[in-house]
Amino acid sequence: MYDRYLVLSYIKRENREKNIDTTRIGFAVSRKLGGAVDRNKVKRIMREAIKPQVNKIKPYYDIIFIGKRKIKGISYGDVEKSMLVLLMKAGLLDKDEMK
Repeated sequence: MYDRYLVLSYIKRENREKNIDTTRIGFAVSRKLGGAVDRNKVKRIMREAIKPQVNKIKPYYDIIFIGKRKIKGISYGDVEKSMLVLLMKAGLLDKDEMK
């Protein structure tokens, strides 16, 4: 899944032996975006934007958000909105938590 700012990649974990029922979330940004300061700033914004949604995401998934070049300089609200739309498109939001 993707939009103009982010790419969402995910996979469902089948190995549930370790009783890890949480969803693991990772963030990646290409060097094409800029220097380390710019890349880390984008990753910090993405980390903060996903925090309100973490409890709403279905368990047993590994999720990676990849920032595109256009994400540099956009507002926190736009990043949060983009992430939420991608999670809804992918069907990763738990319907019980959406109420």
